[in-house]
Amino acid sequence: MSSGFIFAAAVSVTSELFGPNSVGVNHNIVITNIPIGSLLYGFLAALVYDTNARSTPGNMTTSDSVVCMGRQCYFWTFVWWGCTSVLGLCSSVLLFLRTKHAYEHFEEHRTSTHAIVS
Repeated sequence: MSSGFIFAAAVSVTSELFGPNSVGVNHNIVITNIPIGSLLYGFLAALVYDTNARSTPGNMTTSDSVVCMGRQCYFWTFVWWGCTSVLGLCSSVLLFLRTKHAYEHFEEHRTSTHAIVS
C-alpha cells in the first residue's frame, strides 16, 4: 500500500518539491526507491535467515540446505526494517515541517490575490 501511494503521488510531489524543470529526471530518481528498497529488504532478510539457520540448534538439514523454523529466523529482519521505517517517518516529518511555512505563504498569497481579482 505504501509503495502504491508513493508511485501514485510521486509525480505531483516531485514537481512541487523540485519545481517544474526536469520533472522526468527528478521523478525517476524519486521512484528508484521502490526497487532499491525491495532489493535491500530481500538481501537483509536472506542474510538474517542464513545467519540464524546456521547458528540455531535444532534446525532441519535437508540435503545441502538448512531450514530455519520459527520466530527467530526473521526477528532481526523486522527490527532493522522497523528502524528503517522510523527513519523514513522522521525524514517525512522533517520535510513537512520544512515546507509547511512555504505552503502557508503560498496559500496566503493565493487567497489574497484571488480576493483582489474578484
